[in-house]
Formats: sequence, structure tokens, C-alpha cells
Amino acid sequence: MLVQKEKLISLLNHKDSRVRGAAVRSLDRFFAGCSGITRHVITAIDRNPDDCLSQAAALQYFVPDEEDIPEIVRLYNSIGKDLKDDKNYSLRFHLDQCLLNAPFALLEKNKNILCFSKDMLGLYETAKKRELFRMESLEVLWGELNNLCRYTQ
Repeated sequence: MLVQKEKLISLLNHKDSRVRGAAVRSLDRFFAGCSGITRHVITAIDRNPDDCLSQAAALQYFVPDEEDIPEIVRLYNSIGKDLKDDKNYSLRFHLDQCLLNAPFALLEKNKNILCFSKDMLGLYETAKKRELFRMESLEVLWGELNNLCRYTQ
């Protein structure tokens, strides 16, 4: 393979933000859905907090490992509370997407960590509702859609 995952991961530590951005874009292009990448992206975000949005945006494309969930929550809690700051707002949005796209079983295992914050608890509840919809039969979902369409006409 021309693209080596380990080489791209090592480039996440590069001093030039353009290199870090290109590395994370390549990782999400060639290794989307892979595990073992999230922790490296979080480390890059921690090392470069002033220039980390491209790394944060890519987090949702990788499958976090079980030990990554507490790190994502730690990073989430470290964000400044001023959500009028565009960087804080964007970083929080990307971490939300990362957790919402994570396998629900991982969130369920880490429910005790997620329940300490009102925001994180709301995110967990949203993920739980999504999981319930995923488990529902196609016939029930079509029935729900038909009912919704009838009420909006």
C-alpha cells in the first residue's frame, strides 16, 4: 500500500499545522472506520490546542477504542465554557459528533463517565435514541414516517 497509517500518524506530531492537517485528512480518507487512530488525534489536539480544528473534525471518522472515550470526555471538559468563542464552539461540536458516531456499546460501557455533565448526559440520551431507532424494524420505521407525513400535510 502506498499510504502507511503509521507514517501518517507520526505526521500528526509535525510542527507545521499544514502537515498535521494533510496527515489527518489522509487518515480520514484512507483509514475511515479504523480503530487505533483516535488516541493519536487526541494527542495532536492536546499538543496544538490553538490549531486543532482539522484534527477534531476528523475524529468522527475513526472508531474509538474503549480507553479513548474517557480521553474524549476529558478533552470535552477541558474546552472553555465560552461557546460564543468560535474555536470552543467548533471543537465541542466535533467532539459531540465523534461521540455520536461511536459504537453505542462503547458509550454504554462508559455511561458513568458521561453522566457527570448535563451536556454529556444529553449527548448519551441522543445516542441511545439513535440506537433504539437502528434496532427498530423497517416496517415500524416506515409506519412512523407515513404518520409524520400525514400530520404535516
